[in-house]
Formats: sequence, C-alpha cells, structure tokens
Amino acid sequence: MPHRSIHKLRKTYCTMLIDAGCEDSIIMNQLGHASIETSRKYYYFCNRTKQHQMDQVRKAINI
Repeated sequence: MPHRSIHKLRKTYCTMLIDAGCEDSIIMNQLGHASIETSRKYYYFCNRTKQHQMDQVRKAINI
C-alpha cells in the first residue's frame, strides 16, 4: 500500500464532512479553521460524478 500523509487524511476527512452535509461550524471546528472558505479552498476535493452533480442541480431547481 502506498504511503499516505496525515495531511491527505485531513483532506479526505474534510471532503467527507462537506459531502455529508455537515454544518460549516462543525467542519471549521474539527479542522481548526477560522473560516469555512479555508476548509473548502484547501481541503475539499469534489469526488462526486458529473451525473451526481447534475442531479443535485436539478433537485435544487426542481426540474
């Protein structure tokens, strides 16, 4: 198994929290950031498929 750093684990954890719909304040607290923008900018990796993203947009605008 390839070596993974703790930093990679933090990124994965942040992505999982955001994708699960956790409140921004919880994510910020867990990662120790003062702003959710920091968490999203440096730690979030959207691993959702394009189809999932389109389904989310359609659901949001009720198509």
